Amino acid sequence: MAKRLTQYDLLISCPGDITKPELDAIDEAVNDFNRAYEDVMDIKIRTRHWSKDSYAESGGKPQDLLNKQFVKDCDLTIALFWTRFGTPTDSWGSGTEEEIEIMLENGKQVFVGFSDISIPPSDLANVKKAEEYQRIQEFKKRYQERGLYFVYSSVEELKRFFYAHLSKHFIIRNEQDKSATDITPKLSVQAITEMGLQNNISIFNFGNVAQLNAPLEHVRELFDKISKYEIYDYIPEKLTGILGTINEANKMFHSQVSFEDDKQKLISKCADVLKIELEDNFFSLGDLQKNNLVTTPLTGPTFVGTGDEEAKYFDLHELHNSIEYWVAISQFSEKYSRLNYIKLAVVNDGTTFDEDISVALTFPKNVLIKHNALPVIDSYALDKIKQEHNLDEFFGIKRASKYLDYDSTIRRFSGSNYVPSNYISPLFSKSDPAEDFYEDLDSVFDYEYFDEGDDVILTFSIDYLKHNTAAAFPSIIFVAENAFEIKYTLKSKHFKEEVEGIIASA
Repeated sequence: MAKRLTQYDLLISCPGDITKPELDAIDEAVNDFNRAYEDVMDIKIRTRHWSKDSYAESGGKPQDLLNKQFVKDCDLTIALFWTRFGTPTDSWGSGTEEEIEIMLENGKQVFVGFSDISIPPSDLANVKKAEEYQRIQEFKKRYQERGLYFVYSSVEELKRFFYAHLSKHFIIRNEQDKSATDITPKLSVQAITEMGLQNNISIFNFGNVAQLNAPLEHVRELFDKISKYEIYDYIPEKLTGILGTINEANKMFHSQVSFEDDKQKLISKCADVLKIELEDNFFSLGDLQKNNLVTTPLTGPTFVGTGDEEAKYFDLHELHNSIEYWVAISQFSEKYSRLNYIKLAVVNDGTTFDEDISVALTFPKNVLIKHNALPVIDSYALDKIKQEHNLDEFFGIKRASKYLDYDSTIRRFSGSNYVPSNYISPLFSKSDPAEDFYEDLDSVFDYEYFDEGDDVILTFSIDYLKHNTAAAFPSIIFVAENAFEIKYTLKSKHFKEEVEGIIASA
C-alpha cells in the first residue's frame, strides 16, 4: 500500500579536514534513524553535502552559489569541526559558520559537533594551523550561548551521539506537533465478527472450527483409495535346483513385507465404526520386499516391488496415522465442540501510533472461562494433535484484512531471547497430564486473571500499534453465557488519560 512520507533534508556542513569516515558515520546514523522511525512517524531524512549535491555554475561567489543550490532549502544541519575553521566568506568567519547562521536565522535546527580526536603534534606546532584551532575554540565559546553542541572522541561516538540527538529532536517535535494539531492515538476495544470489526460481540461455537472436521474426511478418502489397489496375497513358489539356491540366497538380503497386526486391528475397528466393508485383500501387499542391506536415516528402508505395492504400503501407514489423529481430534471435539467463544481486537483510530498499551477487561465471573479451567486433553491425544498443528491454529486469531494478529504488535529486539507465543518445546513430559496441557495453553493464551468480588479482570499488553490499525487479542476467549457486557480499560504511553468503555454481546 502506498504511503505518504515527509522528507527532511539534512545539510552536512564541515571544513575540508573532516574525514570520510566521519561523513559516512553521519550517513549511517541517518539510515539507522530512517529504519527506526520511518514507519512510526512517517518521515524520512536525506543527507545533503556539497561533494555530492552541488554542481558547476558561474555568475557568483562559491558560497553564495552553494547557498542558492541547496543550503537554504535544507531543513536542518549537522556542522562538524576538528582542526580547521574554514575559509572566510564576505560575511562570516567560514563557509560552515555562514551555513550555520543561515539555518539559525530561518528557525531551523542546527547540531554542532566538535571532534576531540587526537591532533598530530606537527599541526599544533604549525602557526597557521594553531590559529585555525584557536578560531574553533572561540566559535565554540560564542556558540554555546546560542545552541547545543556535543564533543566526540571517535567516529563511533560521533555516530552514537548524533543518532541520539537526531532521535530526541524528532521525538520532541512529533510530540509538539501532536499537541498543536490534536494528533493523538484513539484506542478502543471492538469485536471481531463475520462482518468485520463492530461494537457488538458475536458468539462463535468452537465445534465449527475447520480443523475439527477435516480429519474424518481424509480417513474416508484413504479407505476408498486403498480399496482400489488390485493387489493379492503372495503365494511363494517352491523352487528347486539352482533357482531354489538363488531364492534362498535372496532371502538373506530381502524380507517379505506385511502390514503390522496391531495396526490392522485399529484400521478394522475404525472401518466397523464407519460401516466400511473391507475386502479380504485390503491389507495385502503382494510380493513387496524390504532390502535389508540398504536403508537411510532420511527415507528409511528400501523396498523391492511394484509401484502399487509400495504405494499401498505407505497409504496403509498414512491411514493408520490418520485414524490415530482422528481419534485424538474426536476427543478434542467431544470436549470442546459445545463451548462458545468471542474474538476481540484493540483498535487505534487516532492519527498517530501508540505504545505500551495495557488492556484490562472486566468480566462477570459466570461469563468468563479461564484457559486454565478448560477441559483437559490427555497427553497421548495432545501429542498426536501437536504433530499436525500448533495450538494457536485452534485458539489463536489469524490476521485478516481489517486487523493484525497479536504477534505483529510485539517488538523484536536483535539478539534477544524472544520466543513466539506459538512456540512449544517441552523438554520433558510432566507426570501430571493436566499440568502439561495447561502449560501448553499458556503459550497461546497470553492473559493474566485477577479475581475481584463477582468479577474477573483479564489483562495483557500490546507493545506497539500504528494509527488507523487494529490488532487481535492474543487468542479467542471462551465464555459460558450468550448475553453479557464487558467493561474495558486501556492505558498507553502516548495518551495521558485512561480509556474506558463497554462492549456487549449482540
